[in-house]
Amino acid sequence: MQRLAPLLVGVMMTWVTAALAQTPDYIIQLNDAPLKTLSELQAHPPAPAPNKAHSLPKTTAGHAPRTAKARIGLLLPTESRLLGEAATVVRSGFEAAAATDQSAEVMIVDASEHNVASRYRQAVAAGVTVMVGPLSRSSIAAVAPQVTVPTLALNSLDKDITPNAKLYSLSLTVEGEARQMARVMHADGRRAPLVILDDDALSRRLQQAFAEEWRALTGMVPASIVDTDRNPLEVLTAAAAYRWRLPALEPLRAAQLKPQLATDQAVYATSQVNTREPDQRLA
Repeated sequence: MQRLAPLLVGVMMTWVTAALAQTPDYIIQLNDAPLKTLSELQAHPPAPAPNKAHSLPKTTAGHAPRTAKARIGLLLPTESRLLGEAATVVRSGFEAAAATDQSAEVMIVDASEHNVASRYRQAVAAGVTVMVGPLSRSSIAAVAPQVTVPTLALNSLDKDITPNAKLYSLSLTVEGEARQMARVMHADGRRAPLVILDDDALSRRLQQAFAEEWRALTGMVPASIVDTDRNPLEVLTAAAAYRWRLPALEPLRAAQLKPQLATDQAVYATSQVNTREPDQRLA
């Protein structure tokens, strides 16, 4: 991983900067296997799978195997309407890092949810030694049974994925951010916060994770209110009764709501409101 680290900078900054100072326990989800450096993985490759042909490094008498340059595959949905922009950001970060560090090659592997498993196998057969991707949970689930080289998935791993010593996850899940936000607010001395959410599934996941962590920290369940188009006055009245609020809302609605809240009352939020072009009302 030491030689891989420079090439991870672009991707790491994409997630980590937006989230500010996160704790690594939920940004990087590790399996039970100890971490190894890339050179260790190359010097001691995993045992070949049954019925699979592997070519081993050639040696000469009295000399150690020659370490080949690492080949990092980016398994990304670059043509996807929904995830294409995110895939481009990841690709740009790796290409920028590769331009300044010649210790590894980057191979772009375009894949959709329909062919991601076969594209993974083809890339490994073509010599990829480290894989980065996929982005979506469904694609990760499809690739997981195929993993044969160190693979860094760019999303959280579903609980039903069979553990694999070579599969890692780099993600910023909404539940992880919500739990950290509860710890931050508690450490700041905030008490009795109000969570403002909507009917969106992501918002409810954030609210539930925050509530579970807050209850673990304080023994109390935080108050919450659902924001809809039909109850703006009710939301503002409820918010006025609390000194600390956490809007678990999509960016536009959060930007509309914040100016209507009292300026002397603290508002916390997760990176869900931090878009590429932040609304100045959220400053």
